[in-house]
Amino acid sequence: MVVASTLVFAGCTGDPEPEPTPATPTPAETVEPSPTPTPTPSPSTTALTDEEIIAALPPDARAENFGGAQAFATYFLENYIVLLEDQPTVFTGLTVVGCTFCESVERYYRDASKAGEVVEGGSVSVVSEQASGGLDQATGRWTVTVDVEVAPLARYTADGEEVGTSDGGPGRSTLELVFDEHWSVVDVGSEAATS
Repeated sequence: MVVASTLVFAGCTGDPEPEPTPATPTPAETVEPSPTPTPTPSPSTTALTDEEIIAALPPDARAENFGGAQAFATYFLENYIVLLEDQPTVFTGLTVVGCTFCESVERYYRDASKAGEVVEGGSVSVVSEQASGGLDQATGRWTVTVDVEVAPLARYTADGEEVGTSDGGPGRSTLELVFDEHWSVVDVGSEAATS
């Protein structure tokens, strides 16, 4: 079991989204002394509205039924790395506080970015035509289980030295979801396929 793209198979070695490098301030045109630099806030940390989150989803991933849950699960699994890197506020808006998987992948990519490392590969493809699962009436949570194929993943230092790899491969992922205006991920569990 490997942490393919920090998703499936083993719970990843912690990674968050890469944080953008702060922009270098342009030099002042006056001779006045520059003020002491203060830390710049993370870009766009403002939470998105439900409407903005819904607008980011494919139309078939918006319905509160099992078809919508399956479409959302597929969208999330196949796009969470891109969301972490390019649209972190969307990623946050699609996950609940306390989602172990979500926090783990965020930490993994954040740590790699802070260390100046590069993560390549790890993309997830949902290969099931039909998912299994449904609504647990007692908890109000939905589960969606799909077969996936995870691409190999490698992590490199800025000098190109390999610091970690994952073979990826076939597996199965189960997402626990809730619906409140839109779908949100409560957690993701994964296991490698057994042959």
